[in-house]
Amino acid sequence: MDVDLTYRFSDITTFVLSARRDVSRSTRSERETGDYRIALGGRLSIVYRRWEKLLFRVNFEYVNYDFESEDAAEGQREDDFYGAAFLVEYRFLDSFSIFSQYRYRRNDSDLDPVDYTENRVEVGLRFAL
Repeated sequence: MDVDLTYRFSDITTFVLSARRDVSRSTRSERETGDYRIALGGRLSIVYRRWEKLLFRVNFEYVNYDFESEDAAEGQREDDFYGAAFLVEYRFLDSFSIFSQYRYRRNDSDLDPVDYTENRVEVGLRFAL
């Protein structure tokens, strides 16, 4: 379940606060353990549009993943996920834009092999019909 709260601070600045709680099956391909996981967290997004065609967005995110198992021998696992991102997007048309984004992600787990820190830079084109 997701809940979003949007606050338009001014004509050019918007704050979006999102909260989430969901239960989903664990998958081995995602390096998850247990039978299912419970995700509880939130995100704060700040969108700044000073000029009509230029958009800036900053995101901060935290999610706690609690992995549960029917098998007591498998043990418990809990991950804390932190993320932050900065995006700049220029819209040529309503359906076509170019963007650049820096994203930082960190997963802090009880299980050492799935701890990671990631820094990613993306540059791309968006096209929507």
